[in-house]
Amino acid sequence: MAGFMCDLVKPYVEKLVDKAIGEARYVFCYTCIVKEFEDERDTLEPSKTALEERVQVAKRKDKDIAAKVDIWQKNVDKLFKLDTKNKQTCFFKFCPNCIWRYKEGKKLVKNLELIKQLKEEEENRLVDIELPCRLPGVEQHSSENYISFKSRELKYKEILDALKDDNNYIIGLQGMGGTGKTTLAMEVGKELKQSKQFSLVIDTTVSFTPNVKKIQDEIAGPLGLKWEDCTESDRSTKLWSRLTQGEKILLIMDDVWEQKPPFDFDPIGIPKRDNRKGCTVLVTSRSKQVLIQMKCDKIIELDLLSEEEAWIMFKRCASISSSSANDLIGYGRLIVKECKQLPIAIAITASSLMGKHVDKWKGTLQSFRKIGSMHGVDDDLVGIYKSLQVSYENMMDEKAKGLFLICSLFREDEKIHIEVLTRLCIGAGVFEVDNSSYDEVRNKVSVAKHTLINSCMLFPVDEAHVKMHDLVRDVAQWIANREIQCVNLSDKNQKLLLGKEKNVKYLLCEGKVVDFLSCDDSLQSLSLSDSIQRLTNIRSMFFDTVDLGDISILGNLQSLETLDMVKCTISELPRGDEDYFSKETFKYCIQTAEGLHLTRINKWRNLMPDIVPINLGMNDLVELILKCDSKLQCLIDTKQIGFQVPNVFSKLVVLKLKEMEGLEELCNA
Repeated sequence: MAGFMCDLVKPYVEKLVDKAIGEARYVFCYTCIVKEFEDERDTLEPSKTALEERVQVAKRKDKDIAAKVDIWQKNVDKLFKLDTKNKQTCFFKFCPNCIWRYKEGKKLVKNLELIKQLKEEEENRLVDIELPCRLPGVEQHSSENYISFKSRELKYKEILDALKDDNNYIIGLQGMGGTGKTTLAMEVGKELKQSKQFSLVIDTTVSFTPNVKKIQDEIAGPLGLKWEDCTESDRSTKLWSRLTQGEKILLIMDDVWEQKPPFDFDPIGIPKRDNRKGCTVLVTSRSKQVLIQMKCDKIIELDLLSEEEAWIMFKRCASISSSSANDLIGYGRLIVKECKQLPIAIAITASSLMGKHVDKWKGTLQSFRKIGSMHGVDDDLVGIYKSLQVSYENMMDEKAKGLFLICSLFREDEKIHIEVLTRLCIGAGVFEVDNSSYDEVRNKVSVAKHTLINSCMLFPVDEAHVKMHDLVRDVAQWIANREIQCVNLSDKNQKLLLGKEKNVKYLLCEGKVVDFLSCDDSLQSLSLSDSIQRLTNIRSMFFDTVDLGDISILGNLQSLETLDMVKCTISELPRGDEDYFSKETFKYCIQTAEGLHLTRINKWRNLMPDIVPINLGMNDLVELILKCDSKLQCLIDTKQIGFQVPNVFSKLVVLKLKEMEGLEELCNA
């Protein structure tokens, strides 16, 4: 019987003894546990450093980082912050503190298990750390210049309540140009995003000539939607699928115009009322008829400012107060009446007078009163036209005036890059460039740009881009009269202007590519039309997203100084006569350039010697930016040359390489 009881109790006693020994180990083997932990923790150091470098690279590529990566890094950081050198004692420091050792030893053993787990995760789960980065939505717009007038507060609340009502699908905001529809819509959108009424609030500008692809891109960015492996015809389906996943999304469709046929959501991929699944739309337009045709659930009309609100806005924009000189206040009240309570007219006029002598204010008022009838201008737009004309004429900076006219050449609501403006200003002769470097001209353009921004004639998008209000653009083209011609090439009568008009200084051509290029259906690739040779005095050309084919004819434009080709396709550069824009001419341009930006060339294995001979060195180059080129293997290949390598890139200050998949090294030597 005793033997039976011993056999029965023996396993439990063994377990208790093993457990007691295991628990005692935390106290008596503490030093060994610490050493084991430190050794194992040190093995994480290379992985920790490598992952940090990969995260930094991903962030520089403007990528989001997967949440699992952040958790892994935080766990590792906690391990490295643990202090294993600290030792607590008792009995006047003669004996180790057994209770403290027990607790700390137990923690370290658990952390050893965590280290093992982290190693497995690093090997198996942290291969792909990048996530597609969502572009910002409506939150990117600044509230700095928004003034919360009483009349606007009422409209603000009305729009807010309408959008919070889940029964509403499309809300319309109508008002004449320059009343602040866009600003108000963006403020409402930001409020709805911050209050989490909508998970995403995305804005896009439709404009007079809607560009479906651009609108799709502007909506897809904040959604984190990519177009990989997606044909152009499938884009609308993919966007519709993303917008109908049940997530509450507000789309702000800004500046919709009356057109035939009426503006339609289907080609873009915006869901209709019966299958919207959380998607809501806010539309702004000058035309009430447009909003009626779109079957808006509610239409909110935005009126002009009251007389008192107009005066408050004028004082703020002109930086005057009730304590300012009586003359300024007197002239200011008379000038603001000439602005007809239109916010954009007030902002432009008042900004142009800020800090000016009272004589300037008096002269501005006289200029308003001198302007008589304005041919071709609608009665309700006379105020803004007068305001801009007076502000333009009062501007002392002739260079800023020239830049203002050039900005009006760009398409409605287009983001204009400062680098493009710099090159167009060089070509148009706006700035003296005889003894100036490209960088010096860019600085002059930047100064003129800020003059226009401070006068509310341009507004900043970011550090590199500006935009022009569509109404300001119309006025700028009206001011320039026949110096600026905007030609829709699908209109045959307008197209004839290309050859007839002699005084054109700036020319904007809009329309399909085929309207500007050769129209022979038998040709596989399009070429620049011979009619372009009539533009013998043209000094700058800018092509955006055009299949240009053979560009040799540009060599006949003897006055051409700057040429921009953005996202353009050209065929093999020709080996024509010396007067043509030949391959050699192209290589000479690259060889002598001070700034060189090449994107998606995918043509050469290296810059030197494939494009430029090594002995020429590209020593004028200050800034080199290469993007999205899968064929370029190195910048310089010296393996095949039989002489000592000379100085190359001797003035290079900026080198940016982005998404260069084939690049192996800078110099293959």
